[in-house]
Order: sequence, then C-alpha cells, then structure tokens
Amino acid sequence: MRHLMGKVKFIESSITDSDFLLSIAEKEFGALVDQETTRSNQRVDYYFKILTIFSVVLGLGDVLSTYMGMNVKVPGKEVDSYVPFALVLAIGGFSAAMFYFILKWCRQLGP
Repeated sequence: MRHLMGKVKFIESSITDSDFLLSIAEKEFGALVDQETTRSNQRVDYYFKILTIFSVVLGLGDVLSTYMGMNVKVPGKEVDSYVPFALVLAIGGFSAAMFYFILKWCRQLGP
C-alpha cells in the first residue's frame, strides 16, 4: 500500500510540474505571437503610409493628364501637330513609370 501511495504522490507531483511548465510555455508562446503580430502590423502600416504619400503625389499628374486627355486636339483631324497628344502620352507614361519605380523602391527599403 505504501508503494502505491508513493507512486500516486509521484504522479501527482509530475502533473503539478507539467501544469506549471505548460503555463510557462503558453505565456512564452503568447508573447512571441504578440511580438510577431506587432512587427507585421508595423510593416503593413509603413507600406500604407508610403503608398498613400505617393498616390497623392502621383494623383496630381493623373488629374492633369486626365484633363488634358479629354481636351486634347486629335492629331490628323483637328490639328496637324502631334505635340498635345504626345504630351498627354508622356505625362501618363511618366506617372506609370514613377509609380512602378516607387513600388520597387518601397520593396527594397522595407522595414
């Protein structure tokens, strides 16, 4: 009977120790998950800030090219010069190229 009581006490202490170790592991894992979530959220916030700034800046060029694109004289019909039409294409192409290079730069710069 003593032998059985000794085994019961040993098992009871093992369960207590494992509960303690499990609670420590759970706290540590929770802390790691919180840290990684915070880092991930900071990265997303950083990219949204950069993209917002550049979308506002590039939006001005888009407004200009949209206005000129709707009011430009069509070459060959209304005017003999290709300058207005080429200017609209240049502004639109420049805006697209700038947006591409800005995105590429943001990816290299990342936090």
